[in-house]
Amino acid sequence: MPGRRWWPTPIRLQSRFGMKGSPMPDHQHGVDFDQKTQLDQVAPWILDGERLYAVYDCKSAATGFIAITSKRLIFYDKAFMRKRKALTSVPFSKITSVSSVDEGRSLFGATSELVVKAGPDTYKFEFRGGTKAQRAYQLIMGALLWGEPSLGGAS
Repeated sequence: MPGRRWWPTPIRLQSRFGMKGSPMPDHQHGVDFDQKTQLDQVAPWILDGERLYAVYDCKSAATGFIAITSKRLIFYDKAFMRKRKALTSVPFSKITSVSSVDEGRSLFGATSELVVKAGPDTYKFEFRGGTKAQRAYQLIMGALLWGEPSLGGAS
């Protein structure tokens, strides 16, 4: 239709741990996640009008998880200020570049890495599994290019 704006469909994936058919608040519906505890940790921090798309477990002990919303990245940084823990947000408007690095197979299975630059800061996230960094990359690039996270037409 001429003049009608097209927005990508939000992802509709379920955790590999289940949750299908479980009642969830609106901001959690259709969220791709690895661990329910991490989803529960980030859910209270989602603002009105913001949509949560994914919460991925990170391999590094310093970063517990990365969450991708309609407005920003949220990550749980265990190494922040040495012994303290911090929930850090990076608005999409501050991100200058995103890289998805495929490490291939290691002794412990496939790994992948996401590198996000925001101003002078560089954030690195290492994931278990070869596709997590690519999925996070696609969601972030969808937000940067089209204003809404997208997995390239996945529904």
